[in-house]
Amino acid sequence: MTVPESAAPPIVTIDGERIALGPERRDLLPLVQRWHNDFTALRSLGDPPVPQTLEQASAEYDHHATIPEMVRFLIYERATWRPIGLTLLHDIEYRQGTCLGYLGHPHGSSALSRSARGAIRSVESGVAA
Repeated sequence: MTVPESAAPPIVTIDGERIALGPERRDLLPLVQRWHNDFTALRSLGDPPVPQTLEQASAEYDHHATIPEMVRFLIYERATWRPIGLTLLHDIEYRQGTCLGYLGHPHGSSALSRSARGAIRSVESGVAA
């Protein structure tokens, strides 16, 4: 599957040197579905290795959008703006500055750390105001 090309880079929520994080996008659900059907990648997430249809990926996307304690980010390779994985924060306690998370790419640990720090910092500044 090819990634839709665009003249502009994607929306970036948290920017890093080699990777950037942005909100998950509905137009990339076929790519995310492909990742969810890679049983080798699923092994590190603790999810059961079962095939996922595009309809299931869409339902999961819609479901996650309704949970304020859960944030999913697409991980982009900055050099090309190519999406290379997902990272997810859940059980977010903004006031305590804590959360749990999982990664979906070799850059995941960097992305997870960056997303946790960035998300908590941005909300802290709003809470402190």
